Amino acid sequence: MPTLNQAPYLTAAIDSVLTQANNAEIELIVMDGGSGDGTLAILESYGNRIRFISEPDKGQSDALNKGLQLVTGDIIGWLNSDDVYKPQAFQHILAAFTRAEVQWIYGKVDVINRQGQETRQWITRMKNRNLRHLSFGKLLTANWISQMGVFWRSEFLPVTEGLRTDYHLAMDYDLWLRLWEKCPGTFLDETLASFRIHESSKTGTYFSQQLREAFSIAKDHAGGGYKTKLAQHRLNSWLTFTVYSALQMLPSLRPASSSNRESTAAQNLNQ
Repeated sequence: MPTLNQAPYLTAAIDSVLTQANNAEIELIVMDGGSGDGTLAILESYGNRIRFISEPDKGQSDALNKGLQLVTGDIIGWLNSDDVYKPQAFQHILAAFTRAEVQWIYGKVDVINRQGQETRQWITRMKNRNLRHLSFGKLLTANWISQMGVFWRSEFLPVTEGLRTDYHLAMDYDLWLRLWEKCPGTFLDETLASFRIHESSKTGTYFSQQLREAFSIAKDHAGGGYKTKLAQHRLNSWLTFTVYSALQMLPSLRPASSSNRESTAAQNLNQ
């Protein structure tokens, strides 16, 4: 769980992990980038129920890679500190991994507001529709997978093959494509987590950079092929940019990131 100055949401995120303990043996590692908002006191309050490190890092990818080096579990996922897992999520995940051929899964994720109420159901429906029929080619047209809904076997993706630190805004998208190149993912038709939108994030400021980075990633993985899919990616990027630009004109509807770390990452990108 990477975090940076997310104290208002951190307890809910941690509790959404720890309350799954009836379904699985859980190891929670929190990587704090040196928050100054009371995060450290919250982390200390959990005692030995979690493990955490609080120190400056080079952005979200760097923090996650450090955390992956510490993992000892068989199944790995990550949750940003303002998002939450659904009750019984780990039960569904464990059931999916009982099949030997399953190497990594991606499930459904809904959207909640600051108060935890579901919102933007139209985004959820659109993503879920695409998840049901996902292929490598379709994934090249857009990042349809929500990060908090992904889990993989530790031996399938060794920790040395973590996130690329030269990507700061769409590093998860690169990871999904790399996973798919190893083995097609397994769709889990369950809502596993909630992505929280709130006004304190700054993704809208850097959204055009995120889209450009995502297209560069898709082009790299296409390897000179999939020209039609890349053209669809450009169209999807334009449509997404148009929608988010319109939302920016309505303060109450502005899109928000899954973590303030994206803002830090964007600053690193511009350095």
